[in-house]
Amino acid sequence: MKIILIWTLAVAISLVPLGLLFRANPRAIPVGLFAFSGPLIFIVGALGIGGAGAGSQGQANRLLAQWVATLVVVAILGIVSFMWLGGSAGSRSKWVGLSWLTWAVVFFICAKAVSAAENVRRAARYQIEKKEMADPNSDYSKLKARYDKPSPPPVPVLQRVVDAVAERMANDPFKPARFVYFGDTQKPETVAIWAVMSLDSSKVFGAQAIRNGGLFIKVTLAMRERGLDDPASVGVTTEELIEAAGGDSAYFGPDGSRVTPQFDRAHDVSAPVHDLYPPLRRD
Repeated sequence: MKIILIWTLAVAISLVPLGLLFRANPRAIPVGLFAFSGPLIFIVGALGIGGAGAGSQGQANRLLAQWVATLVVVAILGIVSFMWLGGSAGSRSKWVGLSWLTWAVVFFICAKAVSAAENVRRAARYQIEKKEMADPNSDYSKLKARYDKPSPPPVPVLQRVVDAVAERMANDPFKPARFVYFGDTQKPETVAIWAVMSLDSSKVFGAQAIRNGGLFIKVTLAMRERGLDDPASVGVTTEELIEAAGGDSAYFGPDGSRVTPQFDRAHDVSAPVHDLYPPLRRD
């Protein structure tokens, strides 16, 4: 309804200057229209052909032909309208100027009407979107609820390291039952990673030392793959020893300092691995 009122008002205002011109000289109406529209068509067409030049050549040629034909028709009609005015050259020039000014005012009024109508449409779309946003069953609300869910906390880098080692050892009969880690990667000297075996201590330590020695290499590689160039200390223990001490807290201590890993961070991976003994604990 508002758009109809806008255009009704625009047409009514535009008829005022056109009516005055028609009353003064009816023959002056068309000549100003062609004089005003000619340059406008020239500018708009030139911009359109310039943009079409980036596309196919055939499309650009068709637009060029249409543009030239339109300009020729407007020019012919403008000349005919100018001759139809009658009178002296000075009188004709005067009426051309007045008619051009009248059509410029009409064009300005119509441009303002187009802008006002677009603002009304934009406001109407905004109100519709606002109602949809307030409706919990709308697609917008469902999509917003999906993306507004809090993201899960990031996995600590040491957890990613032990997960990678566990994946590599998934088919190993001597794979650890779980991993325990301590320390801060910003302070590499504090990092210790423990492999907790579910086997009896007699089967973990001693003869199986060579397998457990390879664990240090796997942990070091997993850390380097995740941007941690400084190796960590690696230890091997068993659920049997942990349970005998009274659980993880009693066995490792709050920061892991009660137990000394068998492989410190300066361990030489090329050195031969001898018998692996249970880790030393400080009670």
